[in-house]
Amino acid sequence: MGRSFRIIVLGLLFLTLGAPVRGQTIAVQVSDVENHPLPGVVLSVANGSTGAATDVAVKTQLIPPNGIQPGDPILLILVSGTKLVFFSPWHGHALTPTPKGFIAVVLGALGNIKALNNRRVVVSMMAAVNQRNDAHRAEWWSFSGPSSIITDRTLNSVAKDSGFSASQVDGAIRTFLKDPGDIQDATVQKLGAAYLADYPTPRSADIPFKPPPAS
Repeated sequence: MGRSFRIIVLGLLFLTLGAPVRGQTIAVQVSDVENHPLPGVVLSVANGSTGAATDVAVKTQLIPPNGIQPGDPILLILVSGTKLVFFSPWHGHALTPTPKGFIAVVLGALGNIKALNNRRVVVSMMAAVNQRNDAHRAEWWSFSGPSSIITDRTLNSVAKDSGFSASQVDGAIRTFLKDPGDIQDATVQKLGAAYLADYPTPRSADIPFKPPPAS
């Protein structure tokens, strides 16, 4: 009796401390840059499973690697629709949601101008710019030139990855920050403040950004 009780207590402690639950699935919902559903898309998660094609509700389920818990990073991979790219989460880098949550994926073709009018995509680009600047921040102290050379290089690289010019991405981010709509949580506010600190003035307009008309 005493031994069985100790085993039960240890098991409860193990679960309470956040032990990973094997077999837990991750829900994924897929849309295009115009927020239209994308059925028939096949995704996988690195070192995990390949899901069934997205259904009529544009959802699929993926099984993550063993040991993954909510908040842990995972990498989503596009198995079908190879002409599309991950706009959000950026390059498929996502955080594991809670069991009741899901990952909202936005796919599109490189250079599709309508992506710049998608709030989720713009936030994803802004986060990518900030992350790359943070990764190179140590270089700024040893760099003899102005830090804007490094930040411009970062913006150019993110823009190139998405098929746009730097001024288009910068213009889309600034347009979003003026009117974030329903995306106004503290995390996005911090992303915006960090971006504007690194880019206090608008990028020169090599190609002026004009939001596409609402559909």
